[in-house]
Amino acid sequence: MKKIILMISAVSFILMACNDGETSEMEEMYEAFNRNHEELRNDVERELDAVRNAEDREEQLDIYYNNLIPKFDDFKAVINNFEFGSTENLELQESMLDYIDSLEELTRMYGQFNLNFHVANPMDDEDFSTSFEEELDAIRALEVETDEKYEAVEAQYNALVEE
Repeated sequence: MKKIILMISAVSFILMACNDGETSEMEEMYEAFNRNHEELRNDVERELDAVRNAEDREEQLDIYYNNLIPKFDDFKAVINNFEFGSTENLELQESMLDYIDSLEELTRMYGQFNLNFHVANPMDDEDFSTSFEEELDAIRALEVETDEKYEAVEAQYNALVEE
């Protein structure tokens, strides 16, 4: 009987240690997410300044596709480096990756918008105005969706911390 109680106690301590380890790992992932998010935001601001100051559209597109887009892969790799066993932590990780994918898609849409449209419509083409508005509406919708995904990451993390 003492062996069974001792064995149950040992298993309980091991499970508690594993749970504490996952909590610590989840907090590390959240800190890495915030740190990389802040770095990415700073990089994007710098790159967008470079886009505004660029001499031509080719240079602007180069900044979008060769400078900004690869940064998202680095961000995703950092988040993917964390491994979890609990469903809640995996869901948080997936929400973070989903948010990063939305940011990447939004950046691609900005680049595509820059490629497709110029500031002026010299031919006064009505189709131009329609497609311009459609793409702009799609970008705005994705911006709102991306903000909602970020808020969902924050809410998930806060819920996990409160448990």
